[in-house]
Amino acid sequence: MMVRLDRALACRTLIFAAFLLWPLILFGRPTYLMGDSLAYLKTGQQAVEFAESKISSRVPGPAPTSAVDSVGHPDPAPAARGADTKTARSVTYSVAAYALRWPGQDLTALAAVQVLAVSILCAIIGSVLGLGRLRSYAAVAPLAAFATPLSAFAAFTVPDIWAGVLLGAMTLLIATGDRLSFGVKTYLALVIMFAISAHASIPPIAAGMTIIGVVCFVFQRRTGLKIPARKLSWLLLPVLFGFGANIAINYVSFGKVSATGKRIPTALARSIAQGPGKWYLEEQCKTPRYAVCEIYGTKIPGTINGFLFDKNSLNDLATPEQMDRIRAQESEIVLRAAMTYPGVEARKLATGILKQLVTFDLGLTNFKRQVEMGTDGLPTLAESGRDHSALLHTIDILVIMLLVLSAGWVFLRYRQLHAEERVMLMLLVIGMLGNALVCSAFSGVAERYQARIVWLFPVFILFMIASRFAAETRASAENRA
Repeated sequence: MMVRLDRALACRTLIFAAFLLWPLILFGRPTYLMGDSLAYLKTGQQAVEFAESKISSRVPGPAPTSAVDSVGHPDPAPAARGADTKTARSVTYSVAAYALRWPGQDLTALAAVQVLAVSILCAIIGSVLGLGRLRSYAAVAPLAAFATPLSAFAAFTVPDIWAGVLLGAMTLLIATGDRLSFGVKTYLALVIMFAISAHASIPPIAAGMTIIGVVCFVFQRRTGLKIPARKLSWLLLPVLFGFGANIAINYVSFGKVSATGKRIPTALARSIAQGPGKWYLEEQCKTPRYAVCEIYGTKIPGTINGFLFDKNSLNDLATPEQMDRIRAQESEIVLRAAMTYPGVEARKLATGILKQLVTFDLGLTNFKRQVEMGTDGLPTLAESGRDHSALLHTIDILVIMLLVLSAGWVFLRYRQLHAEERVMLMLLVIGMLGNALVCSAFSGVAERYQARIVWLFPVFILFMIASRFAAETRASAENRA
């Protein structure tokens, strides 16, 4: 059965969206990450103003070269600052945040659009697995909404949810691309392109899934898939265009060819915090050869916050030119430190991956903060005074229960799964391993990093269960007739 962008898919999408919107309805606002959510909003505003000045041939006025928000995190500089920018968030996601900031400046529209995007994805998953009746979606949707992190992360005003959307979209294109209409594949391609440009941690996942997709194409007889060569282009082209668009945006914004832009050097900070990077730099900085040595000498801060965010961190002390050189030298330092202390690096990386795989909860999606306008007319985050911890803790328990039950069902029914279902689950497992590797290696272990994608596993399995239940119900009815 071909899955199309039609009325049936729209109805299934609306059912999912109705349930996934519950945090916005119950709490009256999305959830925010301190130091990040409003930074995207500010960066988006300044990027739009920069574009408007280019269009009108006006030269933007000078801007400060360093900025720190009220809680001590870096206030990412806008695209308009170009070479004078120390660090910057994703321009694409920032512009989306600014365009969808209403009502007021609280980013509710951004969260609503994210809910819609994942609702469409969920409707496509159910449809491609053969689920047609709306009541089946009405049964799956509340479980996905209240027993997975999906609702909370869709309402999270940072790009986290797009990692899960990308993994789900690429899984569908690899495993079931022959049964998706042109319109559906176009939608999936567009969300893949956007996700790649939304956050620096997502492109490596996209690249890894592309490699796996090519492997599945080469060995499709063994996997039982049917992937014509022309269908493979629907997997390759969105990734290529996504990377290309990212490079083009960064070139326009900062005047340099780069796939990652002026990101924060989190991989270096992680290496330093875990030991090898710090020990290596303390030795190398005795005869300075790296830009970071110009700032700290041999006294390298030993924590991520101390190195990146706190007082006397890179954000305070480094010039924009030094930050550019630190980013350029980051991979060399991290690799040389790993080669100098291979045992420690291997142990820390393996431990980080395993820990990240099982570290997930609603965490920072606590809905405690609200947007208020400061005396300077700029939006700020303030504590709302409301405590939702009991409800969110209950959901965390439900998440664990559903994951365990889903894994148990797969274990018991694995031999009965269709070839494409087995491939879907394999791709999801590989994607989750890849996400844990990327996050633990380039940033560090955090609850939100795995929670942003872990919802995919139970959602796919719930649709597999519902599809079988619907088929058995139809067969039973036909036998009685």
